[in-house]
Amino acid sequence: MILITIILPTLLSLVFSWFVGVMVCHWTKGHLLYPKYENRFLIHDRKWEKFIALKWFEKFISYFPLEYWEFKLMYGKKPDSYRLEEIREKHFTREMEYFIAFTVLAGLTLFIYFTHNTLFFYPLLAANVFGNIYPFLVHQRIRRKLQRN
Repeated sequence: MILITIILPTLLSLVFSWFVGVMVCHWTKGHLLYPKYENRFLIHDRKWEKFIALKWFEKFISYFPLEYWEFKLMYGKKPDSYRLEEIREKHFTREMEYFIAFTVLAGLTLFIYFTHNTLFFYPLLAANVFGNIYPFLVHQRIRRKLQRN
């Protein structure tokens, strides 16, 4: 029962942060920031990708339907009809959504930490890292690979 009382609020918080990230990015027209920040990346070196096991995470999430749903949401019914620049912009927009979601969940996590509720702090911290930071870095990696081509 304790696992349900910990996991369910953590997952709901993660979904809430994703929803806020998508809505804020849509309202602020996050894709308009692409020309200004198209060449900015958090990780430039493949050594860091290996250190944080980014490829392993990307392979791990490919076993779940979440990646398929994200692909369908991003590209719609005709994934072949996009130019390379549009694909980069879509990945940048997705990065912005994950970054905003990370910020929202980090604020919630800090609030929970300062209220001395460590029972929820660590699961929220893990959800933020694996649910927002790693997908953010995966999209950045894809965009960086597309930029090299």
